[in-house]
Amino acid sequence: MRSSSTQLDGFELLADTLGEMASRHTPDGAYTYASAATRGLLGYEPEELIGRSTFELIHPDDVDDVRGAHSSLLRDHDRVDVRYRYRHKDGSYIECETIARAVRDEDGELVETIVVKRDIDDAIAGDELRRQWEICFKRTSRGITVSDAETGTIVSLNPALAEMHGGTVGDYVGKPLRSLFAPDWTEPIPDVARTVDENSHVSYDSDHVRLDGSVFPVRTEVMAARDERGEVQTAWTSSWGASTRLVGGLIMGHGDAGGLRLPPRIAPTQVAIVVVRDEDGAVGKARELGDAIAAVGVRVKVDADVHTGFGRRAVDWELKGVPLRIDLGPRDLAEGQVTLLRRDSGEKSQVPLDRAPHLVGDLLDDIQAAMLAEATEFRDAATADVGSVEEALEAGREGVGRIEWARLGPEGERRLLDDGVSVRCIQRPDGSVPASEDEPDLQAIVARAY
Repeated sequence: MRSSSTQLDGFELLADTLGEMASRHTPDGAYTYASAATRGLLGYEPEELIGRSTFELIHPDDVDDVRGAHSSLLRDHDRVDVRYRYRHKDGSYIECETIARAVRDEDGELVETIVVKRDIDDAIAGDELRRQWEICFKRTSRGITVSDAETGTIVSLNPALAEMHGGTVGDYVGKPLRSLFAPDWTEPIPDVARTVDENSHVSYDSDHVRLDGSVFPVRTEVMAARDERGEVQTAWTSSWGASTRLVGGLIMGHGDAGGLRLPPRIAPTQVAIVVVRDEDGAVGKARELGDAIAAVGVRVKVDADVHTGFGRRAVDWELKGVPLRIDLGPRDLAEGQVTLLRRDSGEKSQVPLDRAPHLVGDLLDDIQAAMLAEATEFRDAATADVGSVEEALEAGREGVGRIEWARLGPEGERRLLDDGVSVRCIQRPDGSVPASEDEPDLQAIVARAY
């Protein structure tokens, strides 16, 4: 089911349903879904409205206006705004401000409407909050989902989450929350929801599935919000990309038997100056050297913990993966030089003490380039260009396969998933990210997910 050409705006759905009522209707106006906020606005339990016509609850003097707005949706309008009085369960009438949106099929025929109601008396106080939500919700790159805690139904989501899953907002609103997850992850969802009810916040890793069937990793944070009755309304927020999985990639891509090896550009400490012994002013000279290196923009630390053996400290810095170590002791001072040790290659060299601050920057650039070249060579050696689904499956079991996306397609991808291999990304021949999967000459990278 697809939305109309204007599509459903993710922010407006979220902002208008925070504490307000969202519902879905058949083309003739019958309820098919009502959010939990129905209780607060109209006094009904959501299930009490399912199957009922919205027109039977509208004040008789306002029915013609609402039918006129409804006719506009049936013809060609994608959105209508209308005010009318709606009957509360206790028999009183509430003046509501309503936004109704059309969802159409590929032929442009109306298949359902999504409606948001709010009490006009509460509208003014919420305007400023909604403007603030527009900034953080519509523009953020983090995917955000709001779900009904009782039914597990998606009430709203933002454009970032919809794009992350290969669809539009209209593809997911009103659908089960489990539709976002890979099959192996659907069963734990109720357990997670119960944990959130008790602890208010849960964070975990899981696998999600796109509309095309491809699976990708997600770091998810789940937070509980309570409605006016004190009942939990669960918001699911997901981020994809920079997460703890990158740390694993860093270790696998660059680590060795000696521990971490950090590329200089991302290393918290780029240079460690290790004092061998505190004799002949070695500690003071090391700190002077550290200040000089920091002055050229390098992140440096001085290790003057001479009460711990030099060998132990040298191993510690190796384990931490600091790109460059400078050893300085009484003998070095006497000779007017220092010893440089590269973490990437283990290569040692001695340079004049007064020249060290000027040499460090170029040496870090060399280390960065060497580590990139080494990692690229390893990646290329482990990647096989293949021409069929079976070859892609074989390559993905032990390494990485690269196949034309047009040759693999969704059907081939499903075949890979049956054997634990999945499409890790789709890219252009130059490695850049495509604007859509319809671009020509795209390549799919396939491998096992760990």
